[in-house]
Parts: sequence; C-alpha cells; structure tokens
Amino acid sequence: MTIQEFCKKVALTTIFGFLAITATAKGTAAQQPWQGDIDWAVGNGDAGGSVDCPDQYISNGVPYAIAVGGRSAVMNAALFAAYHQDFGQAYTLVLMTQCHNPSAQQELLNAGQKAVLQYLMENYTPTGIDPNQVIGLVQTALEALAAS
Repeated sequence: MTIQEFCKKVALTTIFGFLAITATAKGTAAQQPWQGDIDWAVGNGDAGGSVDCPDQYISNGVPYAIAVGGRSAVMNAALFAAYHQDFGQAYTLVLMTQCHNPSAQQELLNAGQKAVLQYLMENYTPTGIDPNQVIGLVQTALEALAAS
C-alpha cells in the first residue's frame, strides 16, 4: 500500500466516522432547551455553505468540518476532546456550533461547562478516528513523502 492510498483510507474512515455520530446517541429527548441545542448540533451534518462562522472552525482546529460533517463533526471533535480531558476545548467547540444563535449560546453558557459536557458525554459516544490522530498521521505521511 502506498502512502497516498494509506492517507486516502484514513481520510475516508474519518469521514464515515463523523457521519455516524448521530447513530450513537444513547439518550432520549432533551428536558432543557440547551440540551436540545446539543442534540440538534449532534444531528446536523450539513456542511459547505450551511456552516456558519467558518473562521471559528478554522481557528478552533476543526476546518475539515466545513467540508464534511458540519456541526456533527464538530460535536464529535468535542467528544474526543472531552474524553482526552481537554474540557476547555470541548466546551468551546460546543459553543461554536451555536455561533449563529446567540440565545442558544447564552443558554449553554448559563448551564455551564460541567453540565454541558456531562450531558454530552452521558448521551453520545465519539465515533471514527480521533481527528487529531488523523491529522498527525497525515502530517507524518507527508513528511515521509517529502523525505523520499
């Protein structure tokens, strides 16, 4: 297998993992409005022109979600961040999914980081390969190509 084939395989695996997040929901209907905002973002895989605030996607390290997976991919990245105990990044990503809706963002802020991440982690499981691992693998593959 060539490095290009390996990179393509890793990318496809990651893309399909992002798209599968909605199938891993463990919880039921939300009781609080902010929980409904989380549920909506997890299920919203619209990408491309329907992604709001693309500059924030880039600055928060999830630029791939603009093209593939949209808010659902961002929520998957938030789950991975939370499981890696990077709670600040996880909360930032959750808030970012509501950048188009200041009242929803405020509800999430009022609920607080602990409640928001607890709800997210109790009701959803990250899918696919951790995006940070994929990025690392691709960078290593590119370095190997450049060295050869």
